[in-house]
This record gives sequence, structure tokens and C-alpha cells, in this order.
Amino acid sequence: MSFTLADIDHVGIRVTNRAIAQHFYEKLGFVFDPEEDSPRGQSIGLVNSAGARINLIYNGTGPPAHNV
Repeated sequence: MSFTLADIDHVGIRVTNRAIAQHFYEKLGFVFDPEEDSPRGQSIGLVNSAGARINLIYNGTGPPAHNV
């Protein structure tokens, strides 16, 4: 069976800290899209110059204290 990926609409990434994650992806060329801001849904959208979109879902919890 063959699989060809034509296009990706967006990728959702769960994060624990919105500001840190947003800053990281902005360094990679993504910019905040105010139309994709959803405080109720705890998510924001970022887009790059090629039109690739990511959604940062900022409701993640930190790792346990004993995590490596």
C-alpha cells in the first residue's frame, strides 16, 4: 500500500508553558495569528511564511518530579 501526503492543515502540540513555547516557535519563523487565539480552548495558532500552522495547546501538566 502506498501513501502520499499532499498537505497538512495544522499540527497541535500540547505544552505546559505558553510563553516559553511561543517564543521557541517564533525563533523558528512562526508568528502568532490573533484569529487563532482561544483562551477558552487554551490554544493559540502560529503560522510561518510557507503557510504551515501549529496550534499550541497550553493545558499540559509538567513531568513528575522523578522524571529523568
